[in-house]
Amino acid sequence: MTDQVRARSRRRHDPERRDRIIAAALRVIAERGVTGTSMRRVADEADVPLGSMTYHFAGVEELLLESFTRFTDSSVADFDAAFESVSTLQEAREALVRILTDSPYMRADNIVIGAELYSAAAHDPTFRPVHLAWMHRCRRTIRAYFDEPTTLMLDAMIEGLSVHRTFEQHVHPDEMVRELIARLTPPGSFVSARANA
Repeated sequence: MTDQVRARSRRRHDPERRDRIIAAALRVIAERGVTGTSMRRVADEADVPLGSMTYHFAGVEELLLESFTRFTDSSVADFDAAFESVSTLQEAREALVRILTDSPYMRADNIVIGAELYSAAAHDPTFRPVHLAWMHRCRRTIRAYFDEPTTLMLDAMIEGLSVHRTFEQHVHPDEMVRELIARLTPPGSFVSARANA
């Protein structure tokens, strides 16, 4: 059997194709933005026949929705992972520092995809539920440790600072991030200990 025949056979019997297409779509979104994402480009990136794309997705809008949903699920999982085993104010602060300094959340491609989702949701109501669910799920994690005003301030700070650090990390070094989080989280804002008492 030639390599070409093997490759065709693999493509025909590819139960993970849908996942590979979504992963490829996220790479294309990160590189070219939503406006530069097409079924053809994603098919090329995923190394699948263009005709097979419609078997999995009705069109580019459905592909984008599925891709953004996958991205937000992964983003929330990374966000939640930073808070594993947190039980004190200092541990909660360190979790926030980790999110902004040393987590997949801060990878440049993830920041770009997040910005593309913001833009898509601002221009097309189809994407708003995915965007709002992403925000609310991240807030839910913060809310487990901080009161409501602090949760909202931290959420806004994380969104803004993550973008700023992507472009000017030297202006916002890790120690500044740590100090900013300490200022936004006075002892009275921590609720986890009270909730578990």
